[in-house]
Parts: sequence; structure tokens; C-alpha cells
Amino acid sequence: MENPAGTLFDAIKFVRKRFYFLDGLLVTCLLIWIGIFIISEKFSETFRGISFYFFPEIPKETFLFLELGNYLAVFFVVLGIWLYKRRAPEFRSDEVGILFCSTNPPDLENQVLELQNKVRQQVKERDLLNLFTIKTIPPNVILNDNLQALQLVGKANAALIVWGYFESSRIDGREVVGFPKLKFVYSHPAKISPDYR
Repeated sequence: MENPAGTLFDAIKFVRKRFYFLDGLLVTCLLIWIGIFIISEKFSETFRGISFYFFPEIPKETFLFLELGNYLAVFFVVLGIWLYKRRAPEFRSDEVGILFCSTNPPDLENQVLELQNKVRQQVKERDLLNLFTIKTIPPNVILNDNLQALQLVGKANAALIVWGYFESSRIDGREVVGFPKLKFVYSHPAKISPDYR
């Protein structure tokens, strides 16, 4: 017999990896709906008893519509969060923005996050004037060429985008993980004030 806790854990892991894509959105909604259903079934009599005490003339059909409304409300809230998280980040006019974008297999996600944190830390250590802000592009945004990267730089009001394909391969009999080719696309003229160049 399948373990429900294990199935739930697998579903949560799936959502973490696929949240930015359509299947991740659907599984997220499904998990929340199941949670609402379990809670409503467990406490439905209590809720209805309290409601009938204060509003005895409300027909039972009204509660059915309210429950359906709850499911729809949850869907639209999750959809709003999903759309917001999928947007490419933008920078204010007083920020010098650096975008970090990597296309990588899901099994290399931890290595990519570790690299992003190292880049952030190194920039922070050298950014004595606090000019730079680093943001990561969500995984649903995939860059295929320099023109797309340049368009994204302009749309995000960024100064620079660092991007490439992060992958794993074997060289001289040992596994190597990283960027075979790392690309830099920057805006021109640079957004950095002449006082700091």
C-alpha cells in the first residue's frame, strides 16, 4: 500500500522544482484544494452549526456555493502569485542591476544556487559604494541568444546580464559541473554614474 505521507512529500518536492511552470501551478492548486477539503470535512458540522445559529434562514445550498467560491478564490490567489513570480525582475533607476540567468537540468539546481550565492557575496565584498543589486531570473525565462539577453537587459533596466547553460560532463574520466561558455551582455551606455567609473 502506498504511503500517503511519502506521496505528499513527493508532490511538495515536485512543486518546488516545477512551480514556475504550468504543471507546477496545477499541482500547487490541487494540494491546497485537498487541504481545504480535509479541513472543511473535519470541521464542517461545527462551521454549519455556528452559521445556522447566527443565520438560521440561510439555505444549505448557499454553503455549497460558498465552498465552491473558496476553491475559486484560492485558485486566483495562487494564479496571481504564480504570474508575479514568473516575471523577470526589474531595477529602479537608482540601481545598477546585474541579472543572473542559467539554463540547467533540475538535478543541478543546488549547484547553480550555490554559484549564484558566491557571485552575490563577491560583488558585495567589492561594492564599497553599494551601487550594485543582483537578481536572479526565474527558470521559466530561457535565453537562447544575445539578442534575447539584450532585450531582457533593456526591459529589466539592468546594466548587465550573466547567462549561459549550466551542465555536467565528463572530462579526463572525472565529472565536471559548470558553464561550458559563460556570456555577458550589458547595456550601453552604462548605467553607472561617471562619478563612480
